Amino acid sequence: MTVDNVRLDEILSRERRLFQRVTDHLHRCRFIRLEDSRLTAGKIAALTLRALEQHTEIEQEVFDTVVGHWTREDMERQKILGSQHHQLKGLCKDVRTVSQYPKQYSKEHLCSLMLLLARMLSGHLEYEESDFWSKIVTEEKEFSGAVMSELTRLEGELAAL
Repeated sequence: MTVDNVRLDEILSRERRLFQRVTDHLHRCRFIRLEDSRLTAGKIAALTLRALEQHTEIEQEVFDTVVGHWTREDMERQKILGSQHHQLKGLCKDVRTVSQYPKQYSKEHLCSLMLLLARMLSGHLEYEESDFWSKIVTEEKEFSGAVMSELTRLEGELAAL
């Protein structure tokens, strides 16, 4: 089977839809039973962590390519993105930890973490789209179809929750 290359704008759009579905799941946490919310929270956090890892790799590859065209202000914004990625990954790990220890943490604590993750993820995506997408989607950069395969795998896992 041949894996075709995929344009960056296709990947970013697909990632955006995946992350939007993740935030939708995170917002529903307070409407499901305690046991289900813990199981779902752990799975969503693990999936989000994997998606963020891939997202970070894509961005690093793209940003390394276009960095010569950037202003000092663009470089500062890119540092902010890196910091946001680090915070999001840490929050995903916190959600996973809290979901694994039901006797130590209440459902309210778990849901508040999940809602914080949803807000931070949405804010991060808005920041990227407003400040960076216009600069990078014009790049003639293509990625291996393996990136899309991983997105398909993540979407399937999310749909199964």
